[in-house]
Amino acid sequence: MSRLYFRKSKAEASETGSAVLALIMRKKIKAELVNPRINLLWAGWWKPGYVEQGRYLYDHELVVFTSGKSRVVVGEQAFTCSRGDILIIPPGVRHWTRALDERVERYCFHFDWVHGLPEVRPPFVYEAAGRYVRSCCKRTPKWLSIKMPLYSPGISLQRLLQFLHPLTKCDNSPEGVLRQRGLFLQLLAELLSGTGGKGRKPRGGKSLRLVQSLKQRIESDYRLPLSMNSMAAEFKVTPVHMARAFRTHVGMSPLEYVHRLRLEEACRLLSSSAMNVSEVAMSVGFDDANYFSRLFRKKMGMSPSSVVGNP
Repeated sequence: MSRLYFRKSKAEASETGSAVLALIMRKKIKAELVNPRINLLWAGWWKPGYVEQGRYLYDHELVVFTSGKSRVVVGEQAFTCSRGDILIIPPGVRHWTRALDERVERYCFHFDWVHGLPEVRPPFVYEAAGRYVRSCCKRTPKWLSIKMPLYSPGISLQRLLQFLHPLTKCDNSPEGVLRQRGLFLQLLAELLSGTGGKGRKPRGGKSLRLVQSLKQRIESDYRLPLSMNSMAAEFKVTPVHMARAFRTHVGMSPLEYVHRLRLEEACRLLSSSAMNVSEVAMSVGFDDANYFSRLFRKKMGMSPSSVVGNP
């Protein structure tokens, strides 16, 4: 379950807290240029085992993890994030998240570092569902002198919640906009003070690069016939190595991920289109409607026919 909060800022900031500015200046950031605009606030949770499809951002996304543990892959780096961790994901880099054990809860802020940049809605594109327009990407300002992605682990959740909850309550009045910006600057200050300019060294390497490429291929072509042996040959690895690497980072085998994507798309089609069960099965990549029905019941806990017309 998730909550969305849209904010369109119109007023310009007049002043910020002296403590926040002092901290920003110590980090050698040009404080007079930092004037953030929040484009979208999002708060919600994922169940254990959820795997997000790869996507690209147009703006920056600051994510505060308040419960559970998850792995966030940003380009060729992987971060294990838990309660009290903050991560800023830059635009133009493919990323996705996997919920590891318990329910993962987090607050997400899509933002620009300065006002005056064009708004892009939605602020991200799932790679398999749309075309990413790189010319609309609002990259990290060079004067910011911060290497992205920026990761700060283990900040006191009690300190963070004093900013997070009020941020979701700000309205679009001039007072609300200024209050929102001030709270967000304080949140940025907590992030910078937690890193000391540096975060934990993320995981990466050849294994993650392989999984990124394989996951991208599956998300683009999961409706087509996919042979695990053929894909292993395509990426010049053995099927065993490919499956082991994929399970390490994604939490399931490549074939299980293919089936998950197909069944999720089948749910969408069954509830929102006029297609019957056999037509949906063919559309998402199953030649055998009976096998599709058995797999659907096993993985989704219901029959395909029970989903028809129930969004």
